[in-house]
Amino acid sequence: MLERDIDNILFDALIRLGVEIRREQIEYGSGGFCRLDNDPIIVYSPELSLRKRIDLFLNVLRRLDTSAIYLPPAIRDLIESQGIDSENIDSQDT
Repeated sequence: MLERDIDNILFDALIRLGVEIRREQIEYGSGGFCRLDNDPIIVYSPELSLRKRIDLFLNVLRRLDTSAIYLPPAIRDLIESQGIDSENIDSQDT
């Protein structure tokens, strides 16, 4: 599965779970997950690489209950694993 496809699936899953996702210029750091008035929010820098954004999204999904939404088995495997490895994703279009 290509990185951009994984990114799109994870992004959609987070939105369905009610997470607000904001891409904003950040002075220090690259972003992360927080709650504002108990509403979940992800803020990330436009400079964040696709691979790091996928890691961020996966880490957030690991903290949320995803049982109420459909996720492809390969995506569930990524969420349950400790990280991304090159066997699970391709970084280039082929």
